Order: sequence, then structure tokens, then C-alpha cells
Amino acid sequence: MDDQVDAPVPEATPSEAPVDAPKEEEPSPPSSAPANETPVAPESIATEAPVPVPSAAPVADEPSVHLAPQQTLVESTTPYLKRKDVYYKPEAELHEDVEFQLARSYLLQNSEKSEMNMYDHLTLTVMRVLETRPKNPIDIFESISSEIKRSKFRSVDPMSSAFRPAFDGLPGIKIAKTQIKLYEQPSQEDAPEEGLGEIPDIMDLSNLWEWAGVSFGREETFMLFLSLRKLVAEKPLKSVRLWGKIHGLNSSYIITEGELKDGANDEEGDAVNGIIISYPKFEGTEAQYLRCQIARISAATVASPAGYYTFDPEDEGNEEEGHQPTIIINPEFEGLPNDSLLMLSNWVHHVPYILPQGRVTWENPFASLAKNNEDGDEGGDDEEKEEGEGEEEENPAETAEPETGPPLLTPLANDEDAPEGGPAWVARPCSTLSPVSSRLWRFVVPDGQGAVVVAYNDKFANLYVGDGHGDVGKGMYLKDGLLLPPVLPEIAKEFEKGMVEQKDPTVEEETAFEEAKRAKEEEAKEAAEEGEEAAEEEED
Repeated sequence: MDDQVDAPVPEATPSEAPVDAPKEEEPSPPSSAPANETPVAPESIATEAPVPVPSAAPVADEPSVHLAPQQTLVESTTPYLKRKDVYYKPEAELHEDVEFQLARSYLLQNSEKSEMNMYDHLTLTVMRVLETRPKNPIDIFESISSEIKRSKFRSVDPMSSAFRPAFDGLPGIKIAKTQIKLYEQPSQEDAPEEGLGEIPDIMDLSNLWEWAGVSFGREETFMLFLSLRKLVAEKPLKSVRLWGKIHGLNSSYIITEGELKDGANDEEGDAVNGIIISYPKFEGTEAQYLRCQIARISAATVASPAGYYTFDPEDEGNEEEGHQPTIIINPEFEGLPNDSLLMLSNWVHHVPYILPQGRVTWENPFASLAKNNEDGDEGGDDEEKEEGEGEEEENPAETAEPETGPPLLTPLANDEDAPEGGPAWVARPCSTLSPVSSRLWRFVVPDGQGAVVVAYNDKFANLYVGDGHGDVGKGMYLKDGLLLPPVLPEIAKEFEKGMVEQKDPTVEEETAFEEAKRAKEEEAKEAAEEGEEAAEEEED
């Protein structure tokens, strides 16, 4: 049997073979066709894409027949997509594979605005549904789709007025990056062996502050709690509390007060070292000024119920000069009745008093001066000693009177009245509608301008919120509600005896001055030359 070469099947477009055309009888395959080949029906040729027909190997002496290039499914159907947004339905019904590829090619077209396509978006949406397995997914399908769209969103014009890129240098982003670290749980490996320090329940104390008229807001109060938790995790603190807030020109200071653990050292952190512009001039830095103001406010306004603190028994009997007694929390303190908290005699100062010297303990300012005098007397002449035998000089270090102040745990009732008159403390109920036994009491310092003490049964809290300045100082006064600074001193005189005008020299005087100047220069030059000659002779 001679080998035969099958002729290529003629290509037919879908329009040349309508589906409703009558079918012809299928011819029987030739006897020479291989048994494993299946003849192609005319209907399948008309409705399907061109299918390559297998051919036998050509005979050596006969020329081979080349098949026409085949088209892909998408290429054969692109004539039906004249535009991307308009679909022209073909006249004849297409095969399912062709319809699928045609629909897929349409869904894969990217949007000119979002650079997304429908096919990938539906795929991601269905995958999200299968991963999360929500209840009744059909009800939240649109929400999932919108969420995926938002995650892929990109503005067409980044510098448009509606959408602007968020720069890392913006203040809000810097604050957010700092605050997000507060939500991290402290590492158990880095935690100290003796445990974290004691943190007060600020969220509970904030209710007392609000009754007293002071509030940071719920969000800021919670951020303060997280900040204190991070502080005790990083520093060796036994306890910590929120001291208050001092307002500044550009930013405010949140101040905390803590107690170090036994044997721990206080490591200095990043301090503010700005220059203080004030009158009178403050010679220190901003951190030193802030520390001074905190100490001054604490000594004058921080108070506690009588009996809450007691002197440390282990510290009794210490009579060293300048020693400050130590106080501890009284474990036997049971609290005071609520109605008795209104009496100032039941409240005491537990922060040391600041002496006029500016220190808590007095230091003799003449001690160093007396020591220097003693060292100088040892090496003095005998004549000076003999002359001073009859005179006894007073030693200022011995005659200086030490400064004293109220001791620790002094009742508030003993405080002096304000300089302008009026009481030093004012006690008021936070609400007059509640009975006396359940009222919250608020103690304010009229001169403190920001210090407040609030108490309720066995709870009390000290807080300061202000600008760090107290009452109106000496030389200042109020006029029409405005604070006027002190009057500046008179301008210093440059010339006490007045200015004296000098006469201009005459020509003869100027000539004589120039001649005398030249003569001095020549003498100095000759002396230098003689010195050089003498040095050369010595070397020779």
C-alpha cells in the first residue's frame, strides 16, 4: 500500500458555516488511513478553531507539503472586540473554550485609572472568602471587595488636592510611630528578676481628676498609662506616679516622679538643654530651670492625709548635721472619715521644705572661705602674726546663723497666708448635691495656679497642670487683668565725671612725636643686631 499524504484541512471562519445548516453524511475513512486517526467532522471544523491534522512522514522522492500557520484562540476571536468597552456579539455561536478565552481576555484588561483588572480582583475576593470562611459570605461580599480595592488603591495624581502622599516628617506620623511602640508587650527575658515597679491605676485616678476639674482626655490618659508601664520596664524603679504637666511655648512637658530600687543608679537620659530667655537672666539650662520649678512646686503644694506617712524607725537617732529624716508609708494607716478630710489640720506636707538658700539642707556659705584663711595663716609671716595678736578677727563661718524651715509632716493649717492676703489653701467640695459622707474634696493653692489635691475616703491624688509659675512676684502687679513686668532699672552711666574734650596737637608736637618714635625703633633694631652678633661669637 502506497504511503499517502493527507491534504491540509481548509480553514473556515465561523461565518461560513452557520450552526443551523443541514449536516451531510460523514464519509467513511479511507482504507489507507491509520487506525488511530479519527476523521474530523465538517460541523466541528466550522465551529471550532483550526485543529492541526497529523500527517504521515513524506516519501524520500516526493516533495513535502507545509501546513499553514495556526492561530491562537485569542487571535482568532479578536475581530469581535473592536473596542475595549464595547462587545460585538458574533453572528455564529462559538465554542465554549473560545467563549471562555474571549471572556477572560476581556476581564484581564487593566483599568487606566487603578491599573487593576476584573479577573484578578474577583480571584482575590474569592480567595479571601475561602481563607476567612465567614458566615453568610454573600452578605459581606461587597465589603470584602471594597477592602481589597482599598488595599490596591493608588492615586492618579499624587500631588492632587484630594490625595497627598504622607511624608514621614509630618508631626502626626512622628507621634504615631512613637506611640505605636507603647502597645508592644514588654519582653519577659529583659524583665528584672525582682519584677516591675508599682504603677498607679491612672484610669481610676482620672475620675478623681475630672471631679476636681482637671482632665487629659481618655485617649491621652491611656497613653500616659502605657508610657508609665514602659518606663518601669526600662528603668530600675520601685514605684512611679504622674506628677503633672507643665505647658511650654512650643510643646508641653509630661513629668513623672519615681523612686529608685535599692542599690540602683539613676542614669541621665536625654535632657532639654535649651537657653532660657528671661528677665532677670537665668544662668542655667532649660532642664535645670524645669527641675527647680518642679522642686519648688512640690515643696509647696504636694500633701497627704495625716498618718499616711510616718518616720522610718531605722533612721531614728541620726543626728548628723544637715541630715534629712526619712519617711515611709504607714502600714497601719486605715484612712480618715470622709467628712474629716475637709479640715486642713488633717493634711500634712511630706516633701521637704526649700530654704531661702535654695537647698533642702542648709550649707554654711562661709565654710570654704574659713578653710582658705586657715591655709593662708599657716604660711604667713611672723610679723603679721605679732601685729594681729591683740586683735581677734571674727570667723564668719562660726557666726553664720543656719536657715531653718518647717519640718516634714507639718500640717497645712500652719502654712502662712498668701502675700496679697487670703488663705494659703482653699478646700471645696467637688459637688454640693451629694451627701457629706460621699463628697469628693478638692484642695487648691490660690498662689499655685495649677496645683490641686483631690481626696475621697481612702483615695487621694496630687496633680499639677500649669505653666510652672506661681504667684505674682515682687515688683509685679496686676492692672485691668493684665500682668505687668517690673520696671527696668535706669540706664547705667558710661562716664561718671562727664566727657572731657582734648585739644588737637600742633604740627611741631606731631613732628617731635614722630622723631621720638623713629629713634626708639632704631635703638631697638641696633640692640637686636648686637644681640645676634654676640650669639654668633659665642658659637665660634
